[in-house]
Amino acid sequence: MFNQKIIDEMMHYFKTGPTTISDDLIKCTKDSNEWCPFLHGKMTDYNCYKTHPEINSLITYLKKYALCYEFLDIDVYSLRYLNEIINCLEKPDENPTYINFKKNIRELINFIKFNNKLVYSKIILLTCEESTRLDEALNTYNINSFFSSIVMAVSAVESRLHYLVQKKNKTIYNKYFKKATLGQLIQLFDKNSYQDNKFNSVKKVLPEKYKPLIQVLNYYRIFSAHAKTVEINYKIAQSILNFSFSFLLNKETKIDSRLTKCS
Repeated sequence: MFNQKIIDEMMHYFKTGPTTISDDLIKCTKDSNEWCPFLHGKMTDYNCYKTHPEINSLITYLKKYALCYEFLDIDVYSLRYLNEIINCLEKPDENPTYINFKKNIRELINFIKFNNKLVYSKIILLTCEESTRLDEALNTYNINSFFSSIVMAVSAVESRLHYLVQKKNKTIYNKYFKKATLGQLIQLFDKNSYQDNKFNSVKKVLPEKYKPLIQVLNYYRIFSAHAKTVEINYKIAQSILNFSFSFLLNKETKIDSRLTKCS
């Protein structure tokens, strides 16, 4: 059965795992011919297939992978193909025999194996803290807990902004922004605030195009974290997650590669 901790912390696992996701799939499905649904004769037992713990765990595992794949923005066409394979594996009638099941698993493993390096190239741009927060954002988004999802995603962006300011001028950061909230950090990038010349260098760490984006993220973070009468639905949460990932994975807001390595 697939480890629930790995499912919950999949992006962080990408960074730290001793094996790749495709290797894990190969290992965990190696003895799938001995799974109960395929031991009732030549044909798959559909009722057993629907309730079998290994298969349900496999589908949960794959859906989290697809969610990571989606927000890491690897490739929309590949994402469709990935979801088609997962949907196929989820349906007993698409796997009438073990031969069909094994064929679908093989296609899936080949797909993931082909994309391992590409997915890792995105994940490596995140720190351990950021990937952990984004994992939690995806987990809560997946169960329709949209307030929590937004708070966690935007907290990863806040962490990155702290890093960018500190890297540019540690003295200024320690004196004025070390304990700043996201809202307070945003003030730094307002042309009407912090007008003293000593702030000029740190003001430039945020590309101009991201200033409106940060305002939007902070707006929805506030309404998600506090009791406000603002509706947060699926589409809003999806947009905030996309904006957060886009900010964190962009080369203009890149973090020192030494800080993205996990100990």
